[in-house]
Amino acid sequence: ISLSKKLSGSLQKTIEGMAAEIKSQWQDASKLYFEASRMENPTWYSLSALGALWLSAGNADHCEKYLSYAQEEAPNASEIQLTKARLLAAQGFKEDARLLLKKICEAPGNFMRTKHIANALLRQISPSP
Repeated sequence: ISLSKKLSGSLQKTIEGMAAEIKSQWQDASKLYFEASRMENPTWYSLSALGALWLSAGNADHCEKYLSYAQEEAPNASEIQLTKARLLAAQGFKEDARLLLKKICEAPGNFMRTKHIANALLRQISPSP
C-alpha cells in the first residue's frame, strides 16, 4: 500500500499488517502487528489483532493481555468487542459472549462486515434447537 510509505512507526506497521492480512499472508501480518505493538504508541488495532491471533492459537492469557491494552486505547471498537466475545465464549462465559455479540449486531454505525462476523459467532455459540 503506497499510503504506508508516507507513514511511520506503529501506524505504518499496522497498515502493512492489514495489507498482509487482506492477502491472507497471516505470518507476515502477525509479524507486522507484533512489531507495531512493540513501538511507541502502538495502535489499538495491532493490539487487538494480536489478541485475536493468540486466542486462535489457544492462548487465552496472552489474548486477554493484548485485549486489555487495546481496550485502554479504544474501549468501544467493535473489532475489540468481537475478540472479547470470542474470549468470553472460550472461557465458558457464553451468555456474556452472546449479549456482547447481540449488542454489536444491533449497534448503529458498525460496518456490515463486522455485523456479519458477529452474527456468525452468535450462531456458533448459541444453543441448537
